Amino acid sequence: MVYTPTTVWQGYRNASWERLLERGRKRAGEIAEAIAQETGRSLEGRRVLDYGCGVGRLTIPLAERCERAFGVDIVPSVLEEMRANAAREGLDNVEGLAPTRLGELAGRYDLLVSLHVLQHIPRGEGEQLLGRLVRGLAPGGVGYVNLVLRPEHPLRSVLRWSWRSPGTSPPRRNTHPLNPVRWARVLDLSYAYMVRRSYSLDRLGRVLAAEGVGEWHAHFNPGGGGRAFDAVALIFAKD
Repeated sequence: MVYTPTTVWQGYRNASWERLLERGRKRAGEIAEAIAQETGRSLEGRRVLDYGCGVGRLTIPLAERCERAFGVDIVPSVLEEMRANAAREGLDNVEGLAPTRLGELAGRYDLLVSLHVLQHIPRGEGEQLLGRLVRGLAPGGVGYVNLVLRPEHPLRSVLRWSWRSPGTSPPRRNTHPLNPVRWARVLDLSYAYMVRRSYSLDRLGRVLAAEGVGEWHAHFNPGGGGRAFDAVALIFAKD
């Protein structure tokens, strides 16, 4: 399956809000710990921009820790649901905006978070977007952005992708070469889709440097369970 903002949103809609919020709070804690570890800074009192906020799974837990939270998403109905979820949690410091209003936020946020977004954007556009998001980050601000890396060995990664099934570490038992499920995976377009939306760590480093980031750190999440790509979280502070 090729994952688009719509399919990701539908996945969120199929889960209960309580479960999403629990997972979001756990992830917010992990982000806070990683930022503190790498930059020595905390989330408390910050104004956060969550780019690709969805229904607020992460935006709302961040708003519980921060002074204000700006959630940006391309789907208007998703933003409406995020606002409703914020109201349900008794929060009045959450604002939802369309990407066209991103310019209004420049200098107004000092924490940038974006998860599972750039891998849905062609790398050239994604690099430009990352530069714009970091440019709008207030001096002294921090960021946490995750994405997928361009395969170092494309043939090896496509074999890994086609051999294993999603969500499992070892190959499934039915790994016969004639297994139709395996060939269905080989013939779909998700690998080509993700190749076009994977990123070079060197190029991302140059984007960050151009926007005033003197030091950044990468936390790697090697591919497994059938994922052909390694993920990385970029953690940085703006001078």
